[in-house]
Amino acid sequence: MLIDGGTASAAEILAGALQDAHRAILVGDRTVGTGTVLGEFPLSDGSALLLAVDEWLTPAGHSIWHKGIAPDVAVPLPPQVMPMLPERERGFSSAELKASRDAQLLRAVELLSERKSGA
Repeated sequence: MLIDGGTASAAEILAGALQDAHRAILVGDRTVGTGTVLGEFPLSDGSALLLAVDEWLTPAGHSIWHKGIAPDVAVPLPPQVMPMLPERERGFSSAELKASRDAQLLRAVELLSERKSGA
């Protein structure tokens, strides 16, 4: 599973749960570290105040808030390289994918290939 500094909220909670259950290898950078549940408190002028009222923990009890989820395989995205997005990469050939320079995605593909071949 690819994670990075843009992985937050439900995606971050799912990443932590899959990591704790040893159901996925997390590849990329540390996640945002949101990990809180916001409660809405209406104000008399019609606006509202959102406050953190609860904290998400991974199934193993690890806190996410302000810490994020660390990847199993740390792979920083090189500067000036935009991460690949499904709508961009759909239909890419193997050569085009390699030329993308998305080190995180390429490492994840490499790990999947190794698992598939039993290496």
